[in-house]
Amino acid sequence: MPKVSVVMAVHNGRPYLKEAAESILRQSLRDFELIVVNDGSSDDSAALLEAFGDARIRVLRNQQQLGLSASLNRGADAASGDYIARMDADDVSRPGRLAAQVAFLDRHPKVSIVGSWARTIGEGPPQIWRYPTADADIRCAFLFHSVLVHSAVMWRRVDFEGHGLRYDESVERAQDYELWTRAAAHVRFANLPRVLQHYRVHPAQVGRKEASLQQAMADVVRARQLEALDVEANPEELALHHNLGRAIFPSGESGLDQVENWFGKILAANAGTEYLPGEALERIMSNYWGVACRRAAPAMGLAAWQRYQSSGLPRGSNFGLWVKAMLAEMRGQA
Repeated sequence: MPKVSVVMAVHNGRPYLKEAAESILRQSLRDFELIVVNDGSSDDSAALLEAFGDARIRVLRNQQQLGLSASLNRGADAASGDYIARMDADDVSRPGRLAAQVAFLDRHPKVSIVGSWARTIGEGPPQIWRYPTADADIRCAFLFHSVLVHSAVMWRRVDFEGHGLRYDESVERAQDYELWTRAAAHVRFANLPRVLQHYRVHPAQVGRKEASLQQAMADVVRARQLEALDVEANPEELALHHNLGRAIFPSGESGLDQVENWFGKILAANAGTEYLPGEALERIMSNYWGVACRRAAPAMGLAAWQRYQSSGLPRGSNFGLWVKAMLAEMRGQA
């Protein structure tokens, strides 16, 4: 029985499949199996996988395309490893990824799922996604969007099976975000503060081709969490929340009014329900509030930073120091 079962689903993924599979086969940790679910591909993906001639590769074939959620469930059901690691057919894992995640889970038995930071490759200038690393911060960030790179996670198989945690096969896109928010009631999360995955950005990416469907499902997940918080959002507040989850901030002083009032409402609701860890939620809010003020600064000038400092919303210590420096600079230019 391998230590890790790496699960990948592929549908006509020939252009990047070889590089993705090789990045797993070349891992420094050798005790793994790579389960590839060929989801009704009509290209030569299957032949490419067979050409590797590596006994660690197991290919499961769907006679017709079942979709990502069903394919990943099939792969997870076939897994025999202590840990299940996700991988996508167009991404690249760094050589030490599996070893680092296994070592972390071995040392932290109360954590059930661990991800990592990621670096984008392909289209556009490279970006590094530095997501929260602590469980409390991760589950609070879920209120706005997923902070686990789907192709970079590894989870403890017995914990997910014990709580019946599987991908919802009725969910076509954002199925990872939906699963993580359900899992949050049962398991703990972590992200390693290291770039262990290269996330490919390209025109044929499913998330880009079906962006509207992905956004619609993410909106559903966000709304469910607001309901769990016992927050009654009117249509304007709900639209604002969804936009913030997409990093779309309103402009001008009236926009800051909207953000400040909405965040105050969320914090007040959580104080009553204690659905989310209070201190972590304040940290997340302080980050979003700081960004909102920063985005408003070009139009509002010094007033945006004064608004940041005078608001009753929490202010992060690190961001506050940066804001003070900016205030000093802007006063010097006045």
